[in-house]
Amino acid sequence: MANGDNIIWSESEISETGFCHSEYLHLLIKRCIEKTFGKSKSAVKEISAVALAGGPGSYTGLRIGASAAKGLALPLGIPLISYSTLEALAYATKNSISSNLKIDAFWSAMDARRNEIYCSLFSNDFNRITEDSPFVLDETPIPDLWSNYKNVYASGDGVEKAKDYWPTLIDSGIRFSEAKHGISLVLNAWRKKEFVNLESWTPNYLKKFRPGSPKFGLPAS
Repeated sequence: MANGDNIIWSESEISETGFCHSEYLHLLIKRCIEKTFGKSKSAVKEISAVALAGGPGSYTGLRIGASAAKGLALPLGIPLISYSTLEALAYATKNSISSNLKIDAFWSAMDARRNEIYCSLFSNDFNRITEDSPFVLDETPIPDLWSNYKNVYASGDGVEKAKDYWPTLIDSGIRFSEAKHGISLVLNAWRKKEFVNLESWTPNYLKKFRPGSPKFGLPAS
């Protein structure tokens, strides 16, 4: 929860086991509203907009997040803002590492299973160099585009996988971003009135959903 760039309340939950989004997200939202406004139901009308990381990411996690965000924005009649998960990860890196380091660019990479990642490259002043896209890791060298940027800091849970192929990567050690790292992106979208259509918007999955093996005895759909 934020008022402009002032963060009023922030909390995050990271699970190594997965399947926690549906269990904890709505509890976090409820706690956020109560911590900010108390238990007065009418106070939520003070919320001006809802924002979320709109992908890429886990197919199920994105669907749950999108449903929760729309469920807040629609009844209140307020805008919904979506920002890139990869771009927020670049901001998380900038905010977390020493300001004395020489940084020419940020490379955000998220694990997309098998030998795939979702990735994007940003300049040190956060101008987008490449679009968010899926990438198949193989024995090919680091993309030629990187030769324009000497010190590229890599972040995200796809970095360890990428280092198997590109051991010279500069690993920032940052694996995840939090909602607070998207504040600058949200405020920029708010000023420009770049809102998504609540009825037609869907998350940026980047690739089609592929059901995995059945879990917990349930058949794959």
